[in-house]
Amino acid sequence: MIGVGIVGLGPATQAIHLPTLARLADEFRVVNVVDIDEATARAVADPIDAGWSTSFGQLLADERVDVVAVCSPHALHVAHVIASLQAGKAVLCEKPLTMDLAGLAALREAAGGATAPLMVGWMHAYDPVVEAAISSWSADGNRASALRVSTVLPPNHRFEDAATEVLPRAPATAGGGEPALREALLTLAIHDLPLVRRLLPDLSAPLQITHASWRAPWGYLVLGRIGETRVELHASLGQPGGPAWTLEAISPTASLTLDFPPSYVHVGSATSRLARAGGRVDEQTAAPEDGYDGEWRRMAAAIREGAVGALDDALLDAEFAIALADAAGRWVGKARAA
Repeated sequence: MIGVGIVGLGPATQAIHLPTLARLADEFRVVNVVDIDEATARAVADPIDAGWSTSFGQLLADERVDVVAVCSPHALHVAHVIASLQAGKAVLCEKPLTMDLAGLAALREAAGGATAPLMVGWMHAYDPVVEAAISSWSADGNRASALRVSTVLPPNHRFEDAATEVLPRAPATAGGGEPALREALLTLAIHDLPLVRRLLPDLSAPLQITHASWRAPWGYLVLGRIGETRVELHASLGQPGGPAWTLEAISPTASLTLDFPPSYVHVGSATSRLARAGGRVDEQTAAPEDGYDGEWRRMAAAIREGAVGALDDALLDAEFAIALADAAGRWVGKARAA
């Protein structure tokens, strides 16, 4: 049995990780949880019979903890990941792994000397239907000429509160401009940027942003090219048609469509549609296991195999996301200054 410690007990822990780990009780047991708020720590720990405290150091000293789920605020991810690795713990870090290149450099150094695995909770990348569909796309020799990610979300609290008994939260604040766009890309678009990177025909190709804008009340539109591949990232909040989350890849001879369920709900995997020239279409309906299951099963396998350091291009994915967010932010800044 793999012992899990969790730092940060907000909606990601309560609505995502605790229900997922309960489904995977044959492999994992939550043994220790930490939050800066004592009442929250106690309220989360008591129903699952886990230890709790407000001290991250106490969690790291717990020998029952094999893997730390880092679900703390974004600004603390780097420090919590590094401390966990230095304590010999495996780490599953919530998105984003880091918000800047300085954090990435520190993580590279820590991962290089780690004795346990580090992975990021890219739930879309670990979705079993998504993995199978991209494998088929690649096996056919497709080279994406266009990649598009469209995300239409209602306020997340609708799904968080439906998924579990989430404790009260502070109200969100709205924003706009370069900082808001960059943060949105590193917190929402980040879900799919690892998949965008995997679908790029040429990872060494230069990135060029041709348009970037913030869409009130909350959303963004980013257009660009990476080598010969056109990339579009779009997000909006509260559209009349309801929530939708889609990634599309187009090559000269095929198209791949991946439709994801909203975050914070456990309704199975994504669905996929791979249409090839000549009329052949392969479709996969939702499977029972979702990407949250997939990421934790990947962690279990890594621990059993004795894997060490960053897994599955985690640091390269983070570097790609930061580069794109920085470039889009610069475009917005220049457009406003013009």
